[in-house]
Amino acid sequence: MNIKKFKRKAKPLVLKMAKLMTETAADESIKKEPQIQHKIVSTALALLTEAETLEKELDEMSNLGSDNSISE
Repeated sequence: MNIKKFKRKAKPLVLKMAKLMTETAADESIKKEPQIQHKIVSTALALLTEAETLEKELDEMSNLGSDNSISE
């Protein structure tokens, strides 16, 4: 699978996962457990941060690949 196709498929899944996590953290039963709620929210933020970092790294890889194909 090429990088662009992977990014196109992965990004909506990551966003959906983070949305589900924040919705879970907002649930009334979870609100009664602030430590669990905090852990869910911090994990969702970490997921989004890591996804953004990965996306930047994939962009760099694809740019390097296109640079190599131009020079050959």
